[in-house]
Amino acid sequence: MFRSIAVEHLTSSHVVIEIGSSYGVATNLMAKKARMVVGVETSKECIDKARRDFGHITNLRFELMDILLMPQQA
Repeated sequence: MFRSIAVEHLTSSHVVIEIGSSYGVATNLMAKKARMVVGVETSKECIDKARRDFGHITNLRFELMDILLMPQQA
């Protein structure tokens, strides 16, 4: 259900960051409608698979990072 709701409300002008993108299935669906989509995930295994499966899509990329460990900006 999340996937259909997320995609339903996107347009070609949206830029999306999906935190916790896992293997990139929902991220890929969002990329079909949005201008740009970035999936962020802490699991190297998930990122590697997502990049293998969806790395050819030009408006979609996956980043290995933990956003909770990013430095805070004032």
